[in-house]
Amino acid sequence: MNKKIYIALLVVFVSGISAGFFLGQYYDRERMHQLMKKGPERFEEMVMDRLVRQLNLAGNQVMAVREKVAAVVNEIEAEHHKRGDEMRARMTRLLVEIRPLLHESQQKILDTMDAEDLRPGPPFPPPPDGARPLMNDDKEKGHYPEGFHGSGMPTVRP
Repeated sequence: MNKKIYIALLVVFVSGISAGFFLGQYYDRERMHQLMKKGPERFEEMVMDRLVRQLNLAGNQVMAVREKVAAVVNEIEAEHHKRGDEMRARMTRLLVEIRPLLHESQQKILDTMDAEDLRPGPPFPPPPDGARPLMNDDKEKGHYPEGFHGSGMPTVRP
């Protein structure tokens, strides 16, 4: 009898650890997806919020720092697009190079492919257009759906 209780507790403990791990991974991926979907403006806003909060920037400092942050964010975005173009060119070159190694039926399939077909897909389907996760301050803004009591991760439309 005592052994059954310990086994049950062990199963519950391991299940909790597993659920926490996988939900944490899901949350991180969803957050990154949202940041990437919102684009550089949101990234710039996050950097500015952190700098203003941690450095206690004054009014004239905020404007000067915002200009510098915007310039760096634009550089990052340009570099990101450049890398994407380079990757697409390399993948297209790969398709050309492997063509002679394939059978005729495989070559027909390869002819319909392009570099975009070789990209890995997202780990989860994207949320519906315009949807976003609920944030802590959404209740004050009146974004919570009727009857929502804070459980689960529903999305709201803007």
